[in-house]
Amino acid sequence: MNENAKTCIVMDFKKKTEQYFHEIRGLSPKDIENIVLSHLQNMIERDALNADILNIAIVGTRCRGIEKKDSDLDVVAELSSDCREDDLFNIFNGEKLYIEGIDVDINPITIQKTGSLDTYLPEAEKYLEKTYEQKFNTKKQTKY
Repeated sequence: MNENAKTCIVMDFKKKTEQYFHEIRGLSPKDIENIVLSHLQNMIERDALNADILNIAIVGTRCRGIEKKDSDLDVVAELSSDCREDDLFNIFNGEKLYIEGIDVDINPITIQKTGSLDTYLPEAEKYLEKTYEQKFNTKKQTKY
C-alpha cells in the first residue's frame, strides 16, 4: 500500500470521528488527541522510553457517537519503539488519564507487533459497524 493510501485511511477515519463524535464539554476529537499526545510525551520523557509517537486516533464507541453514558474514551497511539506493546500499555495506563471525568484507555501499537494505524483502523471500523447494528438492531444503510 502506498503512503497516499495509508494517509487516506487514517484521514477518512478521523473525518468520520469529527462528524459523529459527541464533544466532551466543548472538546473536539483533535483537542482530545492533543491532550493524550501531551500526556504520552510527558510519560515517554519521564521514563526515558525509546519511543516516538507517530499518530493518535480516538477509537471505540465514542468516535462514532454510539457510546453509552458511562463509556470510557479509547485512544490508539501508533509508536515507533523497541519497547513491547504490553509494557507500553502498562506504563501508559498505570497512571489513569481522565478527560472531563471520563476514563481514557490508551492502546499503544507498533509496526513490529500490531501494525500501523492504516492497518488497525479498518478493523476498528468493522467492529464499530457491528456495534452500531447491535445497538440499534439494524444495519446501517450508509457508511459513517
